Amino acid sequence: MNWKFAMLATALMSNAVYAQTTLETRAEKAGIKRCLPTISRVSKFLVEDSQHASYDTNSKDSPDTRPFFSRIVKSYSDGDSQIIVTFSPSAGGECDWTYWESMLFEEPCGVVREEVFNDFVYDRSLNATTIVLKSPISAVYVYLTPSGSNKACLAGKEESGYE
Repeated sequence: MNWKFAMLATALMSNAVYAQTTLETRAEKAGIKRCLPTISRVSKFLVEDSQHASYDTNSKDSPDTRPFFSRIVKSYSDGDSQIIVTFSPSAGGECDWTYWESMLFEEPCGVVREEVFNDFVYDRSLNATTIVLKSPISAVYVYLTPSGSNKACLAGKEESGYE
C-alpha cells in the first residue's frame, strides 16, 4: 500500500526546502502574516512534493487576526485523500492549527489497521463500528470506519498543534 499517514509530529518541524504550496501562495496573497510561518511549515508537511489542489477561505476584513481554512485534495499513487486544515491566530500572538485527512481504502478496516497503521495502538471505539487508534509517540489519532458491507474502510487522521 503506497498511501500512509505520517506519524511523527516532529516531522512538522522539518527545515527541508520545498517549493511553495498553494496554501502558502494564497495565504500570502490574502495578507496573512502572523500565521504564515505555521501555514508554510504545516502545509509543506501535509502535501510535501505531492500533486495537490486547495480551496482556501479567510476573512477579507481582517485576514491576519482571523482563521484561515483550507480544503486540500492530495494525490497518492493509489488514490486521492481529502484534507481539511485550519490555522487560527492565538491570543499569545502565535498560530494554532488542526487538520483532518481522510481516504477511502478498498479493503476491510482490519487489513488497513494491520498494513497501514500497525504501529498505532487501540484507544477506543465510537458508535460500535469505528475504532480509534493513537500513535504511541505523538498526539496523532486515526479513525477507521467500515463500510456497510465491510469491504471498504474510511480512514481519517487528525492532529492539532498549539503554539
